Amino acid sequence: MSENSGKPRRDDETTCLSLGKFVQATSAGPAALDPASEGPTMFFVKAASETCQESPRPVVNPKDTGPLPPASVLGIVSYCYAKGVYSSDEIERKILSDPDVRAACADEVPSAGALRRFRRLNRDAIVATLEKFFGRWQRRKMTDLLPGSAPVPPTQQSACSQTTPGGDTQRMGRREAQDRVERASFIDGMSA
Repeated sequence: MSENSGKPRRDDETTCLSLGKFVQATSAGPAALDPASEGPTMFFVKAASETCQESPRPVVNPKDTGPLPPASVLGIVSYCYAKGVYSSDEIERKILSDPDVRAACADEVPSAGALRRFRRLNRDAIVATLEKFFGRWQRRKMTDLLPGSAPVPPTQQSACSQTTPGGDTQRMGRREAQDRVERASFIDGMSA
């Protein structure tokens, strides 16, 4: 049983996080990212990169997060929240157990305290990244279910969201993103 949610977790949700992809993608640059070919992890890599570029407030690392760039930390934290890993202590353990991330950090991985500070400083960016992921993933699932269908172009999404089920999906995605960040804040508050 998970100590955080009260329900059992499957091993693939907690032990097989692909955190190394976040540091590999950062070094390859955003042009190398192809979210359609890699599944949910690459959706997060792309969403975190876009959020860092588009955010009205710069995404910042506290000084003790180590050498990881803000886009990598944003992607890792958001990805963990989507996978049901909310505790900063648990995220730190996941990072420590990933050899690719440890190598990229020269073994200076962000501490749980640094991850908490990152979440507080970048709450809006984490919500935006999660929201982008949920929206893209839902659109991908819909196009997989409906052969021959194409995703709604971004220029038409806002107009469609008022009158179509996609608008409900968008609102649900935002609510889900906010709930996950609040859950992480609550769980970290309990362990502090």
